[in-house]
Amino acid sequence: MLDDLGAAPLITAGGVIDLPTRFHEPSGAVVDMPIPPVRAGENFATPYPDPTWIGRFDVEAALRHRLEVLGGAVEYGSAPSTRNRARTG
Repeated sequence: MLDDLGAAPLITAGGVIDLPTRFHEPSGAVVDMPIPPVRAGENFATPYPDPTWIGRFDVEAALRHRLEVLGGAVEYGSAPSTRNRARTG
């Protein structure tokens, strides 16, 4: 969905791949280290092979931007004008 809206590049640009993570050692020491690399295998076709830490506010900002580009706007305090429910429930 994010790719279809053109928001994925905006979101992934702000993401962090090598986020330091706090590890607790058996001695009780706490150390900050990068997470072990976990990359999608070569046989898995994806434009985003690395796990990425993305803040919810970054996703919201990108979706708001794309909504504005597409001619829409977020309106707080307004009731939905239509409601579609999937037949599967």
